[in-house]
Amino acid sequence: MKKLFLISFVLALATVACVAPDAPIVGNGPPTDADNWADSPNDVAIADASSDDATPDAHPDVNLTCTTYLTDPTGVHVPACVSVPTGTMPPAGWPLVIAFHRTSGTSGEALSRLGLSSLSSWAIIIAPDGLKNGNTQYFDANAQCCDTAVHDPTHLRDLDWAVGLIHQEQAATAIDATQLYAVGLSNGDWMSEAIACYDPTDIVAAVTSSGSPPATCGTPIWLRKAHGTADATAFYDDNDPACPGGPPCKLNGNNNFTHYYSADDPTPYGCTGFSATGVTKDYDASTGGVGAESAEYVATGCATGTDIDFWKMTGSTHSPSWKTLWSTDTTTWLHAHHR
Repeated sequence: MKKLFLISFVLALATVACVAPDAPIVGNGPPTDADNWADSPNDVAIADASSDDATPDAHPDVNLTCTTYLTDPTGVHVPACVSVPTGTMPPAGWPLVIAFHRTSGTSGEALSRLGLSSLSSWAIIIAPDGLKNGNTQYFDANAQCCDTAVHDPTHLRDLDWAVGLIHQEQAATAIDATQLYAVGLSNGDWMSEAIACYDPTDIVAAVTSSGSPPATCGTPIWLRKAHGTADATAFYDDNDPACPGGPPCKLNGNNNFTHYYSADDPTPYGCTGFSATGVTKDYDASTGGVGAESAEYVATGCATGTDIDFWKMTGSTHSPSWKTLWSTDTTTWLHAHHR
């Protein structure tokens, strides 16, 4: 059975029972102005504090109950919340989910904003908080989102730390190593994909939402992804000439990036394209009663072992109001994707 290893180094993390987290650590990440631009031309922050939500979320923010915390002895990150289910542990150990919040979000709402609070009933949840710049809390996932190259040119600081959290919890608790998952919304979307691509020796199944660009991935990847066609932050790439900056659509109109996920994107993770399955679902409560707004596509021409399940959400914004069906279907997908 393959294990998850670090590319460069693993932070030595300690498990601290029932210890309140320290005050947020200040970083040099995204600015807090209305446009929320980063201070580097190659580094953009996402203005995703629900500014383009059409209606209130179908699932209000629900804070996790933290059973323990994982601390970062380097002092860079605040302790990360760990939530353990109250039921009986499966014979093979608990599945493990690491959940990443959006920019300006919090660890407590990471699952609920993604419509996946139900995951906490059957898996251990690690919900870390990102660094803070003023009132903006963020993760440095890679060169595209969401910190400056001046602070960490390798963009591995947060990635090493987050994978170190997984390793530490595996050492402290009986974890089913065949069921390692990452989920995230917006800035957390970038982090989840980065975790899924982190090591060519293993696969961490990822569920992400809101259109981060395909990452360069040296390993087969399992990914369930959704992107709203009305996303006004990470624009849906439909080759629309009206897109800010011209096609393909970009993050806040910035043209320094590759295209974002859409059904027209021919190169997700080295695949040759997407193929519609004909399956449609009503996942978003905020699309005005249009019915099954979400259409399924699967990536084709991929490397052996890669499985990408993409959902084009017609009329959905950057932060959809997820219906229970999304959670049910996503849980089914996660259980089907494990070692």
